[in-house]
Amino acid sequence: MKQMPGTKILIVDDDQSFVEALLIFLEDHGLMGKAAYTGHGSLEEADRYRPDLMILDFNLPDMDGIQVVQQVRKKTVQIPIIMISGDDSEETRSRCESVASLFLAKPVSPLELLGHAKRLLDSRRIHGGKP
Repeated sequence: MKQMPGTKILIVDDDQSFVEALLIFLEDHGLMGKAAYTGHGSLEEADRYRPDLMILDFNLPDMDGIQVVQQVRKKTVQIPIIMISGDDSEETRSRCESVASLFLAKPVSPLELLGHAKRLLDSRRIHGGKP
């Protein structure tokens, strides 16, 4: 996979060890990462950091990922959002797929996330900024 220097990814999950490991992995692959651990924190970071892509957990302590996506879509350019969840029920998957660019069930490997992130970013660049 090619390097994408300067690409900013916001990772939102209340599992701090998962986030920290993913940040290191992404940075080792030429991507800049920023973390948020709550829905409200993710909205603040999205405004401040202006990420190129967001990796977002569905289950956050203060709001669900659907609410986060709806707020992000109101305020920012249409960035690609990968929604992840340990709940792989048909209902959760359907709800997430209706608002996010992609849904992945946990556990998900960092390599798989990286591959999907790069494909979404490449697609966005080819299609002029649309996720």
